[in-house]
Amino acid sequence: SAQSINGTDASAVGWLSRSECETHLGYTEWNRSQALRVVLDRMQFPPFLGTLEHTNRLETLRRQSATLTRQNTPAAFRTQADQARRAVAMHPDDWELRENLGLLLSLARDMPGAVEQLRAAVHLLPHAPSAHFSLAGVLALQGHDDEAMRHYRECLRLEPNNIHAWMRMGVVEIDRRRFAEAISCLREALRAKPDSVAARMYLGGALLQQQQRAAAQEQFREVLRIEPNNSEARRLLQAAGGAQ
Repeated sequence: SAQSINGTDASAVGWLSRSECETHLGYTEWNRSQALRVVLDRMQFPPFLGTLEHTNRLETLRRQSATLTRQNTPAAFRTQADQARRAVAMHPDDWELRENLGLLLSLARDMPGAVEQLRAAVHLLPHAPSAHFSLAGVLALQGHDDEAMRHYRECLRLEPNNIHAWMRMGVVEIDRRRFAEAISCLREALRAKPDSVAARMYLGGALLQQQQRAAAQEQFREVLRIEPNNSEARRLLQAAGGAQ
């Protein structure tokens, strides 16, 4: 007999089209570009690395990613936010749709709207680390540092090794010129991901502000070991008194 879905003959069920799925998911060109970035990151490592045609496939994906990135303008984000808003209207209790809309609104420079949607996402699922992380990022952009830090800490309580939360906390502390606190956060980020160039660059800068020149040089040298052509790391290493 034919398989059934909720007691209905599967052959009689009409599947949603691709465009209908995208409407319900609020899936936009920005979401497509984000998904492509994840694929590109994964393809840098085994089992993909070294496979047949790997280089050509990687280059094709990079071109596609660059094309999508060029199309991501504030005007385009406003249009895409309208797409995401329609999805939220259909599924108002879906925290991920709220988060997606909030992020798109922030990219469209509608910060009050972004905060409203991200607060709703946190309310709908308080134990979702990404909802706290996204809300914290928008709050920090608005200068609401104390509240942003509370949400970063809640993200880390739920996901202790979230390198991005540790690093963003470090950046907030740098902006507040609380360099000792920034150094502590950035060292935690490096415990989670020792090869993070961004975390090492921020940490080196914070150490330099604290006149810890030898420690700063160590960070910039490690960046150059990972990325030998990083000109900013080379410049900061020289500023810290280290040989090129």
